[in-house]
Amino acid sequence: MDHELYFSLDVETLGLLGPVTSVGYCVGQPTDTGKTRIVEEGVFWRKPTRSELDLVSDQDVEWWAQNTPDFVTGTFPSLPEPIQCPDIETVYDQFWSAWARRVGEARMICDVPWPGESRFLLGVLDRQIQKGRVAARGGAPYPILDVATVRYCAGLNPIAVEDRLSTELPRHHPLADARQSLRLFLEALEAINQRRPR
Repeated sequence: MDHELYFSLDVETLGLLGPVTSVGYCVGQPTDTGKTRIVEEGVFWRKPTRSELDLVSDQDVEWWAQNTPDFVTGTFPSLPEPIQCPDIETVYDQFWSAWARRVGEARMICDVPWPGESRFLLGVLDRQIQKGRVAARGGAPYPILDVATVRYCAGLNPIAVEDRLSTELPRHHPLADARQSLRLFLEALEAINQRRPR
């Protein structure tokens, strides 16, 4: 297997089409032993505004409150300290800084990137263009590889709920989810490579 770098992104939103509340990423590559070597990772989060909460359904707010990590009071020993951002623009800028370090070096992957990650990345790119960062026009992630599609091509169920390693918990923590997505992506790539004629 190649040792290419992959940039795994996961975004948590308040409802399927609601505002972004947290973003996690990890950059890693496969090793000769079949493990994943993580070289960088991070988490950015923000509190949704009152007006954002008013725009989503009560069911979405309730699900989000019960299923996503509480970054204010929660502790996550296997994960780095999340960076709290005052607003979505700061989340966009923090993420762009992380991605810009890997442009041309890593390929972006997301598990089922529509609509959460896709909408987030459009916001990130719009923000960078508005700020006059010319590099944004040429540095946007392209292509974005879909974990589910690669798993499907490997003969695996693309939407199965897979077991998690201890470092991939809790569920719906964006970095834990990004770690799992990277592992599942690399496993699927390896399965595809094994089927290729030598």
